[in-house]
Amino acid sequence: MIYIIIGGQGSGKTLITTLLCSMSPFPVFSNTPLNIPQYRELKLESFVDMPEFAVMVIDEAYTSIDSRTSMSARNIRLTQQAFQMRKATRTLFITAQQQKAIDSRYRKEWNRLIFCSRVPDNSKAEEKWDFQYQFTIKDLAGRIFNSQISLKFADVKKYFSLFDTYHIVEPIDKDLLEYKMIRKNADAYFQKCNEIAEIVRENIGDERPTRSRVRAEVFKAGFLRYYYEDVYLILNDKISDV
Repeated sequence: MIYIIIGGQGSGKTLITTLLCSMSPFPVFSNTPLNIPQYRELKLESFVDMPEFAVMVIDEAYTSIDSRTSMSARNIRLTQQAFQMRKATRTLFITAQQQKAIDSRYRKEWNRLIFCSRVPDNSKAEEKWDFQYQFTIKDLAGRIFNSQISLKFADVKKYFSLFDTYHIVEPIDKDLLEYKMIRKNADAYFQKCNEIAEIVRENIGDERPTRSRVRAEVFKAGFLRYYYEDVYLILNDKISDV
């Protein structure tokens, strides 16, 4: 199931997403940190070993599935993987300030569309206005149903600690983008490989740095597989430069 959640800055997109995710009994993979027990950081490799029952959140869609780059390899790859998720029992939440900013393939396939806004109250400061959500539900027959709810600021402010509204959302494949950029600069790439090598060396101690062990430690430390071969060569003193 795909939820698309639309609204301007401060309209309550992350709030409603977090509230819905907090009700899930399954792991929640999100590209924005959520202070709930189900939270897992969403990375590109998350698609590979994601449990059959899971929730995925792509906050600020322009960072990963921007409509302006719909034919890019990244968008196509993420779209294929996300749509495969739907065949399993998984749920996808996508937030954006404008619906047109989301890759058109997602816009056509939504099951739940939520428009977020604030309810004006001249007796209060704007940041204390209540939250209003317009739900559009599309069933399997393509029929459309509409509903609306309002959440009072005083009632939901206790949930603000579950997310960071000021968090800067980065692309899901930021590590791959970093690798492609740093690979073009030999000095920067060599420095990065040495930094990773030091981490691996500390973890394996006196153990011989075999390819399989180095590969495992590089992955364990959270780095891309592309680094491991050069890290292996550095640890075995087979290169002094990359």
